[in-house]
Amino acid sequence: MHRTRAKKPDWSSAWSQLSRTANRKNGAEHKVMVGRDDYAYRYFDLNLTALADEGAIKEKLLLPLDRWRLGA
Repeated sequence: MHRTRAKKPDWSSAWSQLSRTANRKNGAEHKVMVGRDDYAYRYFDLNLTALADEGAIKEKLLLPLDRWRLGA
């Protein structure tokens, strides 16, 4: 997932910088600057069998995605 607070995001430039990061799929947050704007990227790796019920979906998928989206 990607996020930025740029008013006119330049996703191509951000991805160009991030795609050179060899360990970009390690689950950590990776940051780059495009102009004066920060861009962040995080790879989420989730085994779908872990989503066996509604509680698991919320805990393992929806809550982590919301936290990421909100920058928490």
